[in-house]
Amino acid sequence: MKYKINRKKKPFGSYVNRYPINEVPILSSSIPRLVKKISKLLAKDAPITILTCTTYGLYRSTQNNLLKEALVGSDIVVPDGMPLVWILMSKRGGSERIYGPDLMLSICQALQNTSYSHYFYGSTKGTVLRLVKNMINKYPNINIAGHYSPGNLKIGQKESKHRIKKISKTKPSIVWVGLGEEKQDIWIHLHKKYFPHSIIIGVGAAFDFLADTKHQAPLYVQRIGLEWLFRLYQEPKRLWKRYLLSALFLIKLLFKSR
Repeated sequence: MKYKINRKKKPFGSYVNRYPINEVPILSSSIPRLVKKISKLLAKDAPITILTCTTYGLYRSTQNNLLKEALVGSDIVVPDGMPLVWILMSKRGGSERIYGPDLMLSICQALQNTSYSHYFYGSTKGTVLRLVKNMINKYPNINIAGHYSPGNLKIGQKESKHRIKKISKTKPSIVWVGLGEEKQDIWIHLHKKYFPHSIIIGVGAAFDFLADTKHQAPLYVQRIGLEWLFRLYQEPKRLWKRYLLSALFLIKLLFKSR
């Protein structure tokens, strides 16, 4: 199935700043530029969705039509992985990795002395509580509208209308979704209509990293594109298949982009 890219959607500038990888338009940008644009959109009460994407996410979109629909239908998809950054650099001449945890910290820092509020949805109850505590300690003036852990939510499963109503009643400026790639992308796609005044951002494992329940790879490891090796060492049984499929898919992408 071919998916049409909506070239009229320009919340972050013209389409020239994006490059379609496997039919998904990936934005070439940087975290400072995103933070600046998001601040302007918040002032305009403009609802948008932002998804952080990796090579594995693009691979999974070839297996799951709903995920492909979510990625193509999002207002913004940013590269949360060095392989995608390298492809963008070869096509657009410049891009930076939009790493979920760094994006989240940068936005929370920029908005900590404003009335804009944050809602944290995802991960486990213990992790979310630790995340909120850490964010308050780091940014004392941050405005937190609420938080909730959905538990073992399945891919494609909708949240209860009661819970969605409770979240929307808090009128969050930004809804942070940390369910892991694929699951969170589809969740945002299915629920964005319930948040007509919010910016919804999927940030993958950022909740776990910022709650200190998982260790992040050192910065130099991230920059050379070996974060996958660091995480594989931590969780080999869970991640070996993911990274193998990602590597094979990346080879395919590199051949197609030549």
